[in-house]
Amino acid sequence: MDFGIGSRIATLIITQTATSHKIPSLMSQSSRVQLVWMLAFFSGPALAFFISFPKKRPFSSTSFLQMSTNTGKVFLPSQSVTYGDKKYRLCAAAAVLNSEGHLLVGERVSIANAWQSPQGGVDAACDENNHQEETIVQAASRELYEEMGLIVGDHVVCEENGSDEKECRTGIRYDTSGTSNWLTKAGFSGQELHWVIFRCIDGRGDANPNFCCDLSGQNGEHAEFKNVAWRSIEQVLQDMWPAKRGPYEALQPLLEKSQTGWQKQCKKANLEGTWERDGTLSENLVPALEARGLSTDKAQESADAPYKQTWTSAGKDGEWTVVTYADDGKTPRRTLLYSLGEWREEYCDKSTLFGDSPEAVPAILKRRTFYVPQRTSDNSTAVAHVTVTTTPKNDVEESRRYRDGKHFILKRTFWPKTYPRTGVVSTEVFRNCN
Repeated sequence: MDFGIGSRIATLIITQTATSHKIPSLMSQSSRVQLVWMLAFFSGPALAFFISFPKKRPFSSTSFLQMSTNTGKVFLPSQSVTYGDKKYRLCAAAAVLNSEGHLLVGERVSIANAWQSPQGGVDAACDENNHQEETIVQAASRELYEEMGLIVGDHVVCEENGSDEKECRTGIRYDTSGTSNWLTKAGFSGQELHWVIFRCIDGRGDANPNFCCDLSGQNGEHAEFKNVAWRSIEQVLQDMWPAKRGPYEALQPLLEKSQTGWQKQCKKANLEGTWERDGTLSENLVPALEARGLSTDKAQESADAPYKQTWTSAGKDGEWTVVTYADDGKTPRRTLLYSLGEWREEYCDKSTLFGDSPEAVPAILKRRTFYVPQRTSDNSTAVAHVTVTTTPKNDVEESRRYRDGKHFILKRTFWPKTYPRTGVVSTEVFRNCN
């Protein structure tokens, strides 16, 4: 999927020279942590940075195979790029953004306070993968799944255009020559890292990535991270160890450009109109209402009842005023402003979705509204208006609304507090009655 972001990355080369492995005893703890980071990754080199724009980048592969000592998994040979007499291992890194433009990072299992994005080599064609050469986007998607358990299409979507990716994007190179790490033993001078930008589409995960990430390690991989968090790129850079800062400095303008493009997309989201539910097109609505505590008869009655709303722009980008009508379709029953970000709603009435509240004791719904990318029935991309609600009973519901052709779609996912990892999904289809 392409949000019109354009080309992604200018070439940045990070070169290292050998230095001592000794850690001075008088260094501060934070400095020692950063140096340990450097030693763990590069076996001790110091860094010097310079910019280069090579004219061509021939690709090849290496026959070097690795086997994990923890899981027994065989790592496939990586593609490589050659500049003069230097060969670099081709790598892909996954930059996942949430609705606020924050970057998903994980804290490494082996190094405390070391946070980074998933990354890894781009597999070359070989017998083990039926001679199917991996693309950069495919490699980034795989690493995202293996290291964080995130699945493209379920938890994230990709902003990159995967076609002709070898020709249209350059990478960020860093040298590891002269060290004794496995890259040198495999004949590589270093690595060339390519960023691929993704967006989170998981409603609960947009605020708290623990709801959608699985850090146990997939595809036979050992666990790479022990914690995950959304962080601004400024915070990531501030806390990044020096040897790894260069790629993230190159990433920063890409994220800023991506977020600007995404905000423009959100402003174009059009939910305007008066919409009435077509009960014949609803999917799984009765079981979803039963999960909220309604009897089968009451759930069926509610699913068959008229449901009509008018959506009007509130004048501020992305915010909507919504009028819900009584069963007669004419009398306004409730008017609500859907603000962006976190907000609260009080009610003193009966609620099919959130439970009844006595008039003397108002119930409070904790809500958060934002936008995410959404695939439609014709496989095009829409912008979905999402509200995640925590009820007084600590149940959680996500309501996702978007246009699909001439229809207005409402997709709800309900997580009862008794089994919060498994959501009950229902879909309601509305027709424009203006």
